Amino acid sequence: MKNTYKTLYSLDLKPRHEVEILYYKYIALEKGHYPSQLDDGISFKSGTTIDFDTLFATFFETDWYKYTALESVTLRIRVSGSHAATVYRKTNTGDIYIVGRAQPDEDGVSYIGFSKYTTLPNLPARLWVVVDALSDVVVHELSWVTSDNPAHKKVGLGVCFATFNRLPYLKRVINDLLSNDESCSCVEKVFLVNQGADFRIADLVEPRNLAKSGMIKLINQDNFGGCGGFTRGIMESMADQSLTHILLCDDDIAFEPHSIIRLTSFLKYCRDDVAVGGQMLDILRPNFLYESGAVLQEKNLTPRPLGHNMYLGEQHTLDFLISQSRVDYNGWWYFAFSKKIVEKIALPMPCFIRGDDIEYGIRLKKNDIHTVVLPGVVVWHEPFYMKLGGWQYYYEVKNRLVLQVLHYQRDIKRDLNNIATVFIRDILSCRYYTAKLAIVAMEDFINGPEVALTCEPKKLADVRALAKKYGPSSVAGDYIPTEHCRIKKAWWRRILKRQAWALAFIQNLLPTPLASKEHCFINAWEFNIANTAGLREFIVREMDGSSFTAYRRSRKRFVYLLIEFAVIYLKMRWRYSKVSNTYRENIARYTSASHWRGILPFDK
Repeated sequence: MKNTYKTLYSLDLKPRHEVEILYYKYIALEKGHYPSQLDDGISFKSGTTIDFDTLFATFFETDWYKYTALESVTLRIRVSGSHAATVYRKTNTGDIYIVGRAQPDEDGVSYIGFSKYTTLPNLPARLWVVVDALSDVVVHELSWVTSDNPAHKKVGLGVCFATFNRLPYLKRVINDLLSNDESCSCVEKVFLVNQGADFRIADLVEPRNLAKSGMIKLINQDNFGGCGGFTRGIMESMADQSLTHILLCDDDIAFEPHSIIRLTSFLKYCRDDVAVGGQMLDILRPNFLYESGAVLQEKNLTPRPLGHNMYLGEQHTLDFLISQSRVDYNGWWYFAFSKKIVEKIALPMPCFIRGDDIEYGIRLKKNDIHTVVLPGVVVWHEPFYMKLGGWQYYYEVKNRLVLQVLHYQRDIKRDLNNIATVFIRDILSCRYYTAKLAIVAMEDFINGPEVALTCEPKKLADVRALAKKYGPSSVAGDYIPTEHCRIKKAWWRRILKRQAWALAFIQNLLPTPLASKEHCFINAWEFNIANTAGLREFIVREMDGSSFTAYRRSRKRFVYLLIEFAVIYLKMRWRYSKVSNTYRENIARYTSASHWRGILPFDK
């Protein structure tokens, strides 16, 4: 019977020290009794309690039972040395139950089984094991296994990376994948869609992994954005008969080696109407959850990340993951789905960047295809607070308008007012580049899908040129900020927020005298109208803490941008109804394989 078990996933017993709390926790009897990583496991001193109620060791019953054909699961744990092992179950109501105790065989292996039909109470829950070391012990294995047969006999996984001049990052993630034999065995093919400077596979793969480089297909094309890169990967996967599923990955992530094993096991057992998203952990704070899927806020259709900034070393975070609410979409830093889903809902919407994953997620949801963010399937990724602002705002505004037309079909007045609020905020605080980009985005949207739904590289060049022309200037590298010249928070203006906006508006229109703070800085998180009103020029210390940009007020730009925005605002109100019908009538053509073949260079 034991030989019939199929492994769903195992715990990596050699984690990096800075993230070991995601794998196991322990309470030692004496100070200095730290665990030691061995070739065949991890050792603990006598008297230590090892708690596997962690992100990677816990079995989250909710998602596995709800979305897969799995009906039973068994904990297999192998420990040498005298020990006691107890399995606990915690429900979403906060109740904790002892549901099993280990009875190891002569090899120190214990099997503790559970069924979805006999587990009481029948509530969302998770399972984990606690090991008490009665002598010095070595934990050799902790696996969740099953005797159930999978819904799919074979999962042929194609992994797609869209990359643009990120060779050092891509090299790291590719070699992390290839160097782990178990993870690599889960992948049939790797598609590298390179949209930047040319490189060879030999430039990417380390010598120790060259024998596995035959699974990599390198595709060179012009820069069609993340959307064009991922779509090319999807289309290559669709044409490969050995593949059944597709995994989209960012090129600058850091893998958790066993995540792809968990993902493949889940895909083997899950239904066809399920897409699987990976959780994003903050690469700068690696024990913090940055996003576990997201929902769109009804007011302005902007994303609200779930589980944002939650510390994964605490129980309440794992409690949250037991019964996380259904998401609208998951980012494409790690997102998997079957080829059958593509056949059903077609390819992504051409939009270059900033919106392809959101629109596709909403389309999945409208077609009753669930997006499951599976706990323990994770990547580490650079947080978005390091990537704020810039030319990308054009795509955010344009793609949000298209999203509203295709999937929400509500009165445009609300969305226009939201854009107008941000526009006024930006011109009052000297962010002329985002104000101009919003105007251009609205103009392209109202000119219809032939203009708006494009991945043309030339458009990117135009957008970047606008951002540079209207944007702040970089501060020389020899600028050294000192705390005494930091612009202090304007507490009275924060209290009188509306009055601060009105004051700033008057100061931008009338030739009133303005103060100069050209050598003083304000932190990016304090950069607002209240703190900069009345200043002619000032410096902003960006979120990375080491770069600075200089802003200068311009009455000419302020007036011209106001007039341009008023014109496009009225044009949107006048032409919106007609143009929205054009988008809805033509979206099927724009997401078709034939349309994408006209965009991407398959003939090269």
